[in-house]
Amino acid sequence: MVGTADIVIFAVKQYDTKAAAKLIVPLITNETAVISIQNGMDPHERLKTIVGREHVMGGTTYITGAKVMSPGIITHTGSIARLVFGEYDGSVSLRGERFLNTCWFLPVSAKKCGKIRAAFRVQRSKQHVAQGGQTNNERS
Repeated sequence: MVGTADIVIFAVKQYDTKAAAKLIVPLITNETAVISIQNGMDPHERLKTIVGREHVMGGTTYITGAKVMSPGIITHTGSIARLVFGEYDGSVSLRGERFLNTCWFLPVSAKKCGKIRAAFRVQRSKQHVAQGGQTNNERS
């Protein structure tokens, strides 16, 4: 048994959200934050229905260069490793501050964001362009 957690980083494929969310429920206390780092159209809403809205914070990552070393083992080989997270209502929370302070000890650039929904839109736009698409601002 793992026990309870202050922070849970929830990073699973959208189709695994329901099953994975059920597995983390025993880790959650009144103070636990679940930072959801998922792609897709509002996978966070599914997560909120299982673990409780009050626990879920939004998050997105910006990562360059990764290499699959073996099944389930991925090594970061690039120069960018950034995590952006925040409360959905834009508030400054003690749990967010605590997590940001913890991130200072990691090899990741972390930023707390008061407009996490806007960060999602920027991230989706960058992914779309990287996959050969165009954004509204780039159409010719």
